[in-house]
Amino acid sequence: EARKFARSLGLTSSIEWVDYCKGIYEWLPEKPMDIPANVVRKYEGKGWKGFKDFLNTAKHRKYLKQHMTYPEAKSLVNKLGIKNKKQLDDFVNNKAIEKFGKKPKNFPKNPRILYRRHGWKDYESFFKK
Repeated sequence: EARKFARSLGLTSSIEWVDYCKGIYEWLPEKPMDIPANVVRKYEGKGWKGFKDFLNTAKHRKYLKQHMTYPEAKSLVNKLGIKNKKQLDDFVNNKAIEKFGKKPKNFPKNPRILYRRHGWKDYESFFKK
């Protein structure tokens, strides 16, 4: 089902849906051919309740509120001395507890996705002091 797939992407707005359909979020899975880019045209009159329902944006906003802000996450990464994606992956998966300590519950598993509209530029910037 299109809605189930769309919700799994973690997108938070119709603008992000359009960007996703254009292939801008290359780290996300490719859109299946049977899901249209123009979902409004396809599903209007067939149970369409809007993008808030289609993407389940309330859930994602709640998820964002449960995590530290981008500046807080960036500050923590710098404080811990995490300098690259491999070290970050080890940290978020608690594979480097002896080096960086245990990941706080409010630090996201995937900062790139969580902060993409909230300060994220790229990994190099995230690791830079």
